[in-house]
Amino acid sequence: MLDVSPKQLTKAYQAATHSIPAERWPHPLVVQVAKLQGFPTVLEEVIEASLAKHFLQAQICFVADDPTKSRIIEEQQFQLSGRVHDSQQVALGRWIPATVLITGNIDTTQTAAEVVLQVSSIPSGEVLGTIRLPVTPTTAFPMASMLSEDLRLITAQAPKTPCGSFP
Repeated sequence: MLDVSPKQLTKAYQAATHSIPAERWPHPLVVQVAKLQGFPTVLEEVIEASLAKHFLQAQICFVADDPTKSRIIEEQQFQLSGRVHDSQQVALGRWIPATVLITGNIDTTQTAAEVVLQVSSIPSGEVLGTIRLPVTPTTAFPMASMLSEDLRLITAQAPKTPCGSFP
């Protein structure tokens, strides 16, 4: 049995999660999350909220998921039907196409289940990075914290691209 301090574990963990160099990120940088396969609803919501919070704070454009787009389209069709007064319409811009896609699954091939999130460039098809998080019975809140730290490390050199910077 090795005696390892928490400080050594943290240092080793941070060394394992590398920052993606700025030149590997597509320009403009627009992130979208694909369907997270096999995730319990609560875990999926925690992960999506953590991703949205991180990218908002990092000033990186994070586009709406498909259900959100569907609700917006439905609302827009209702508003353009003449049933809503022109002064009450919500102005909608154009869709911003994603250049980075985050996909996820739960890997049960190891001794302990893990959430695996893969960050990929859409233009090149290149996998930019992978985040692996352990799944435990009380995983939701510790996972949000670990995911936040992993995202901070991985996107440290990502270009700032707020959604408001698009015409």
